[in-house]
Amino acid sequence: MNTLGTVPIHGRSAVREARRKILKLADALGVDEISATRLAAATSEIGRHMTPTADVPDPRLVVRLAHSPSGLRICLDFHDDNVANVAQRIINLTDGTSHLPAGQPGVRAFSRTLSIPPPSPAMLAKCESIIMEKGRELLMSELTSTNRELEASFERLRREKSDKQRMESELNIGRDIQRNLLPLVFPPFPERSEFDIFATLQPAREVGGDFYDFYLVSEDHLCIVIGDVSGKGVPAALFAAVTKTLLKSRGAMDPSPASIVTHANEELEHGNENAMFVTLWLGILHIPSGRMLYTNGGHNPPYVLRSDGSTEVLKRRHGPVVGAMDGLAYREDEFTLQPGDVLFLFTDGVTEAMNTDRALYGDDRLVALLGGLSSHAVRAVADDVIDDVMRYAGAAEQADDITLLCLSYAGASLAQSATLSVELQNDLSEIGRIRTLVATFLSERQVVKRSQGRLFMVLDELLSNSIMYGYDDSEAHPIGLRIDHRANFVVCTISDDGKPFNPLEIAAPDTSASLEERVVGGLGIHLVRQMMNEVSYRRVVERNEVRIVMEVETQTP
Repeated sequence: MNTLGTVPIHGRSAVREARRKILKLADALGVDEISATRLAAATSEIGRHMTPTADVPDPRLVVRLAHSPSGLRICLDFHDDNVANVAQRIINLTDGTSHLPAGQPGVRAFSRTLSIPPPSPAMLAKCESIIMEKGRELLMSELTSTNRELEASFERLRREKSDKQRMESELNIGRDIQRNLLPLVFPPFPERSEFDIFATLQPAREVGGDFYDFYLVSEDHLCIVIGDVSGKGVPAALFAAVTKTLLKSRGAMDPSPASIVTHANEELEHGNENAMFVTLWLGILHIPSGRMLYTNGGHNPPYVLRSDGSTEVLKRRHGPVVGAMDGLAYREDEFTLQPGDVLFLFTDGVTEAMNTDRALYGDDRLVALLGGLSSHAVRAVADDVIDDVMRYAGAAEQADDITLLCLSYAGASLAQSATLSVELQNDLSEIGRIRTLVATFLSERQVVKRSQGRLFMVLDELLSNSIMYGYDDSEAHPIGLRIDHRANFVVCTISDDGKPFNPLEIAAPDTSASLEERVVGGLGIHLVRQMMNEVSYRRVVERNEVRIVMEVETQTP
């Protein structure tokens, strides 16, 4: 016997949700329409007559599958104290059987036998996910509970601070909550050489309605999403949080972007008294092939920056904004990323940014910028766009949230990717040996000497920093160096177990000052920043990790 899970059964909305799940379960198992209708009706009868008691303060329906000589049985278990008067009605709706399961005093079981084959392990897992799936009511209940906690915290602040201080504190808390809902560690998947991702969100206020997300659905599939909720402030941020949760919950078990967005639209539309909505773009990348399925629900068309320098716009939209109208079936399309291509997603805070004359930044300016970028490293693309938007806006106040998500695709072919992993001791004499190994590796990959020389200068600086300043003892310590060559980029990661130190926090020197006036230090890291397309630092499991990305030239074979 397989217990699929339990669902709340007290309250009108909970009864509707339980009935919906029973119908979805019956449909997944291939149950005939009459039997499915009877099971759903029995669920409604149970729910309408159950009330909380001292023994059962939170009534729940237990759904089980059992095998019998005549076929598969769907069993509905519940405490029977308050439904004795309708037991015969429930028996008539099922198959006329009712019994008290052994070892479960006070629990009555009704079941209906179905002439269908036993479910496979995969089908059982799908049935469990249907029963355990969080519906709109539960999600809204969790959101309401979180909101109550926030309100309690805000009430304490009201008693302790002035109105102005209280408002500032509340907005800061909201900003932190919103940021914590977003992936903020980059690179997010350093062990994957087939792709790279960078995203950034700059709210117009302390909190806003933009969001982004990305996660591996499986070893070979990556889901990415970007969205923009109508309105501003805390209401938009809460709606964005619910949307993001719905998409990720559904995306974990659904391979179709169209189906995921359709489901989210139905859930968001119900009970949407404030008529809020969200534009969103969701895609699922098949990592080995570069094939991406996507659905656009009223969002800005993204761009594909091809490796040959051309720019392609994904114009198709597959439905209107999400959450505004029920009964919609969203569509989906596909395209293919080639090694070296970059997918650029953004919200309308980019193209609708205004200058002091209230003129819009516009799509034409964005396309021209993307077509003339000097680097396709994901962080460099995002930084160049943000910098250009800010220069255009000048002193004008930011009117809308600005969100970008960049995905670069290197491909899974060994012809496009190779890795060198070496270890050295914290001894300056080791740098010469490392130079030789790296030069051999890059020469085999047809990287030209000019690019090799730039990389050597950066590696010398970073490795010297680790060796000279990373340790307070005289013991030997291993330092790891990993170099990945991906299409037209080299990605280097230096890892050591030295004391925590972020070299990127060193202030850039004033190069306009004379040598006598300059503060000692910082010039080497300044050169690293200037010479590399991307530089990042993070502390991972008691280790410093510095990652650099550099676009390289290669000889034509």
